[in-house]
Amino acid sequence: MDMTKLQAELDSSRSTLRRLRKFSEDSVNQIENIRSDIEIKTERQHTAAESIQSLEARIAEEKTTLDEMSAALQSEEHTYQSLLKQIKSVESTIAKTKQTLTKAQEKRHQLELDLSRYKINQDNVTNRFLEQYAESFTHYVNEYKPVVESADFSIDRKEAERTEIKKEIESLGDVNLGAIAAYEDQKARYDFFVEHRDDLVSALNDLQNVIQRINKITQKLFMDTFAAINEKFRELFPRLFEGGKAWLELTQPNDPLETGVELMIHPPGKKLSRLSLLSGGEKALSAIAFIFSIFLINPASYCLLDEIDAPLDEVNIHRFNELLKIIGEKSQIIMVTHNKNSMEFADVLYGITMGESGVSKIVSVDVERILDEKTAVNEGSQPVRKLQ
Repeated sequence: MDMTKLQAELDSSRSTLRRLRKFSEDSVNQIENIRSDIEIKTERQHTAAESIQSLEARIAEEKTTLDEMSAALQSEEHTYQSLLKQIKSVESTIAKTKQTLTKAQEKRHQLELDLSRYKINQDNVTNRFLEQYAESFTHYVNEYKPVVESADFSIDRKEAERTEIKKEIESLGDVNLGAIAAYEDQKARYDFFVEHRDDLVSALNDLQNVIQRINKITQKLFMDTFAAINEKFRELFPRLFEGGKAWLELTQPNDPLETGVELMIHPPGKKLSRLSLLSGGEKALSAIAFIFSIFLINPASYCLLDEIDAPLDEVNIHRFNELLKIIGEKSQIIMVTHNKNSMEFADVLYGITMGESGVSKIVSVDVERILDEKTAVNEGSQPVRKLQ
């Protein structure tokens, strides 16, 4: 391992030396380019100075002309503002006049429409009267004039009553000899729809019963699992915090299928609080206790952890790794970490190193095998080689 480390440092030093030589050559070329650029820009500076003097003289002349034009523009601006006020006043008067004229035209048009409608209604009533009654129109006008002129008379209501009576008379019609056959057809169609409706209602009831059974089973499984995880969480939390207590609570205990889960944390020496009110390390330890509580209830063959110990200090790292030993009895743990204390608990270490730029390689160390070999050497026996 020391030779590998020294060889990596030697390769890195050689690479650095080549990069420095390349940088030196590039710097010499860059200095030459800068000198050439300075000469060109010096010549341009002299040319620009001459152009600036010429432009300054021209600007002075243009400024005098601009001052004269500004004075004339101010005079014209006063005249323009005065005319603009007069135009706005006239436009306001015109707009009001147009609005009044538009309203008058609309009212006139509405009155003409009403008059035309009344004339048409009068002609229709007269024509229908002449078609249905033998007496003259004048006779009936004289007879019913007092009724029409009464306060509670409404021609629309009378017209509606007349229309309803006429519809009732027309609906009686002739005797329908095919009514019995039509009734049988309609009854058969009705029975068909009723049968299908009953089938759908029965299927719906069966489906609701299945949903209720599934909800009941799901609720029981959830509550059993929740109780088991809660019990394991109560057990693991004091082990990680060396005291305190914690438990899980349902946000909606009366509706387990729609509820949320809240972590109630009581670290040693602190008040009871929710997970969101804790520090970063306390949050991490609480989350680890909760996750491992679930994992211990239903352990898997492998457990992959990615820098889960990053927010933990040295004391908490030791407690965390002690917990990993318990989980490692039933599962193989693979953990990505940069913490040296966590590496001390590992049986096998795998590291990624870059000997050359852009070239990575894997270095592995079987810690348990090395310890066995050292123990065998100390005892004077032949070390036993373990297969990876």
